[in-house]
Order: sequence, then structure tokens, then C-alpha cells
Amino acid sequence: MRSLPAIAALALGLAVPAGLAATQSLPGSKTAKDRAAWRALLHWPTSCEKTWQQAGNPGGAGISVWKLNSEVRLVEVSCYLGAYQGTEMLFFARTDGRVSKALPLLIYEDPGSGTPKAHSRTMILGSMAFSVAKQRLTVLDKFRGVGDCGIYSTFGLTNDQFVPVEVRAKLACNGKPPYDPARWPKLPLPHG
Repeated sequence: MRSLPAIAALALGLAVPAGLAATQSLPGSKTAKDRAAWRALLHWPTSCEKTWQQAGNPGGAGISVWKLNSEVRLVEVSCYLGAYQGTEMLFFARTDGRVSKALPLLIYEDPGSGTPKAHSRTMILGSMAFSVAKQRLTVLDKFRGVGDCGIYSTFGLTNDQFVPVEVRAKLACNGKPPYDPARWPKLPLPHG
């Protein structure tokens, strides 16, 4: 696994938006103005912004930021907040204004057949959580609101990308245990 100082080496893969100073501070993460500032920096798709606005979230930012080191932040952008989960996008941003493109995740999805398939996606369905200390991202894609079924994916931050380290799934929405996604049966790790 790559160390936090090594993540500062993201400079090779990060674009520098025109007109940004080398010591630019990054936007906040609370208001609609903060969201607009992040959008001007990260340039996420119009489809993401449109669904955010249509969902009736005009006053909030829908942005989460984690400090990876003194220069690099992981930024989660909410595109849609559903009844129990939404869609999200991830980016790296540096304090000097350099940013990554949307980060892809190789993640299992159930296309409706009951057989999950792995796909590379930049817009992720599910509830995300990130642990800075462990360098782990989790995504819980619930199949229904009670959360008794779905796909639970864990990713490690390695070489400036998120790599699947464990995937669990409970495909039967039957109201029976196990209810804890960390106890669901494992799926094979997806390969890109």
C-alpha cells in the first residue's frame, strides 16, 4: 500500500485548471456556494449536478472532504440522495489546485438478474465511508431500505487508486440474518 506522503506524488496525474494560483485554498463543504466552487474546480458531469438540483438540495453542498496529507484531499461529491442511498463521485484535489479526473471503482452491481457483475464506474450507487487511518473506502449498495440485502465492497487506497480488497453480498431480500454486511458471504474479488 502506498504511504500518505507518496500520494503527494499525484502531481503527474492531476490536471491544473487554467488561472489557478500555486497556493490556492480549497473550497468549504457546507453551502451551495461551496458546491459551486468545487464544481468549477472538479468539473463533474452536468448529469450529476442536474440530479442533485432536481432532488431538492439547493442549500447544501453534498460534499465530503478527507485530508490524506498536508497537500492532498479525497473529495466525495453527492450526485443524488435517494431514500436510503444515493450516487457519489470521488476525486483527488491538491491544495495547489491540481485535481484528478473522477476516480473509477471496479465494483459489483446486480443488473437485476440476481447475479452480480463487476463494472468500472465513476458514479457509484451506495453509501460511502472512508477511513483515513486505515486508507479504506467502503460502499454499501442496499437492495432495499431495511438493509437486509445488497453488496458491501471494501477498497484500499493503493498507487493512487482504489483497489477492491473484499466484497460481500446477500442477494436474498428475505428479512433474515445476517443483517451486518460485514458478515455476508464473500464474493470473488473483481479483476479489471
